[in-house]
Amino acid sequence: MLPLTCLTELESLDLFGARITHAGARYIGQLPNLTSLEACGGGMTDDAVAALRLLTRMLSLNLAQNDSLSDHCVTYLLEMSRLTSLSLAGARPAAARVPPARSSNFLTECCCQGTDTRVVSSSLMRHIILSLSLTWCSSRG
Repeated sequence: MLPLTCLTELESLDLFGARITHAGARYIGQLPNLTSLEACGGGMTDDAVAALRLLTRMLSLNLAQNDSLSDHCVTYLLEMSRLTSLSLAGARPAAARVPPARSSNFLTECCCQGTDTRVVSSSLMRHIILSLSLTWCSSRG
């Protein structure tokens, strides 16, 4: 991952199935212009998401199929104030206790297909989703 840090102008990165570790996420977190990251099908953990939270330009984040995520990752996602599109499909964040979001969080798309949407909708939706033009993707309705 170290060579990635030289790509400071990189805006979009697709690492589908790359099994990104916390160390790898720290390198990705050094890409200041990154607005879109596909990190699905990997080994992302809460610590890896914590390393990404400093990506202040992030608009679209796909963390689908990262089943090592827990409720703590949602706390870090709340710090991504420009995030408009988030996929947690097949991930397992419980999102039980999350601090209130800043008013700058406006997700317009959130895909939680394959997650426990009762939990996600009661916390993630309550704290992050402030936009009226929301697209909700869920296999459970």
